Amino acid sequence: MFKCIAITLKSWRMGGLVLLVALAIPSNLLARDTITWANDNMPPAFIVDGPEKGNGIVDGVVEIYKAHLPEYDHDHIVGNMARILQMMKNGEKVCYAGFFKTPEREKYIYFSIPNLINYSNIIVVKKSRLKSLFGNKESVSLEALLKNPDLRLGVTRDRSYGGAVDELLKKYKDKNKNIVYRAGQDSLKGLLRMLSAERIDYTIGFPWEVPYVAQQINKRDDISALAIEEGKKDYWIKNYMGCPKNEWGRQMIEKINRILLDVRPTEKHMYHQLKWFPRDMEPQIRKAYKDQILTITP
Repeated sequence: MFKCIAITLKSWRMGGLVLLVALAIPSNLLARDTITWANDNMPPAFIVDGPEKGNGIVDGVVEIYKAHLPEYDHDHIVGNMARILQMMKNGEKVCYAGFFKTPEREKYIYFSIPNLINYSNIIVVKKSRLKSLFGNKESVSLEALLKNPDLRLGVTRDRSYGGAVDELLKKYKDKNKNIVYRAGQDSLKGLLRMLSAERIDYTIGFPWEVPYVAQQINKRDDISALAIEEGKKDYWIKNYMGCPKNEWGRQMIEKINRILLDVRPTEKHMYHQLKWFPRDMEPQIRKAYKDQILTITP
C-alpha cells in the first residue's frame, strides 16, 4: 500500500508547464513504533488464560508502564522463557517485565532499575513422602539434595530461580544426572503432576507460585514445602525490566527507568506487587520494597 503526494511545479522556463511528480512513500515508514511485551505462562506473575487472565502481578505493572508510553503501539506475545531469551538475542523489539538479572543474560539484555521484589524459592515435595524423605525438617540444603544420587529433581529449562539456587543448579548440571528439565508454557503444572506420580522426588518454586499452580490442577492438598537453607543469604530477589542489547533496547530502558522512578513509589504499583502474596507478609514486603527497590536509581 502506498500513499501518493502530488506536487505541482511551475517551470520558470516554459510557462504553463505543469509537472506532476508522484512520490510513493511506503506506509510502513509512517507507522508508529511498536513494543512487543513478552509474557510467559507463570501464574500468578503472568496469568495468560482462565478467569484471572491478565490479572497477574507483572500483568498489572505492564499496564501501568504502557499508559506512560502513549507514543508507542503495544503488542503482546506468550512464549516460554527459551523463546523470550532467543528473541532478546535476535534483537527483536520485545521487552519483558519480570526478569532476574544474571551475568549470562547481561551479555545480550539491557536491564532497568529493579521494578518488583520477590523472595527465595522453596523445595516442594509430595506430602505423603515428606517424612520418609526429610523427617521433621523445616529446611533443607539444596546442595545436599543435589549430591544425593537417589533423589530426582525436576526444574524448568532456561528459567532463572535467582541467587544461590541458580549457582547450585549450574554447579551440578553435569554432575547430577537425576535433574529433569521440563520446557513449555505450563512447565510447573507438568512438574507438579510428575511429583504426584513420583516420577520426580522434588521440585523448586516460589511460595506465591506453587500453591496457585497446584490449585489449578487440584494438587494443592497433595504437596508440602521446605525452606532452602542456601536461600537465607539472599532471601529477597529483585525483578527487572529487560529489552534487547541494541540501540532500540537502550533507548527503551532509559524511558522505562524514568517511568519507574515515577510509578514505583505509588500505591497503584504497590497494589500489584502485593496482590498475590499472603496478606500476613505485607509488612515484610513493604519494608523490603522500600529498602531494596526504591533506593536504587539509574
